[in-house]
Amino acid sequence: MGVSSNEDPAVIMKAESPPPKTTKSVGSQPLKKRINSMALEAEHVPDASAKEWDIISGRGGKSNHHPGNKRFRQVVDEMKSKYRTTNVKTDKTALSKAIVDYVESYGGRFLTKKNAKGGHYRVMTKAESRKKTSQALRETKELKWKLNGPPTP
Repeated sequence: MGVSSNEDPAVIMKAESPPPKTTKSVGSQPLKKRINSMALEAEHVPDASAKEWDIISGRGGKSNHHPGNKRFRQVVDEMKSKYRTTNVKTDKTALSKAIVDYVESYGGRFLTKKNAKGGHYRVMTKAESRKKTSQALRETKELKWKLNGPPTP
């Protein structure tokens, strides 16, 4: 089909070309960007509302000695050998998801201070929780107090 002399080629091209994309769908955003946008909309809980079965993300004594973190580390320690002997990435992902589901089944939440309001924790997204769990499964360093017993006062 050719262009006749009385038809403007610019009009034909405009009519045949797809409409311009004006918005970017959430599904096409990089994972980190999606996690950050979900984190901003997440539930915030006061620091004092952290329950004994919650997992507190962070470093130092508060997170190390929190009962939920101790229970989480125990579960992770039991699954580390299986994680390390698995060579299939999807199986490793499934294992970390299973641990997150287990924690959530007994009412545990993964809490963080990152992107949280002052004096509050933010409930981590599923993706953040799985990422934290996968990192814990990969961790090879033992805690000092675990190897040498609890610290003496």
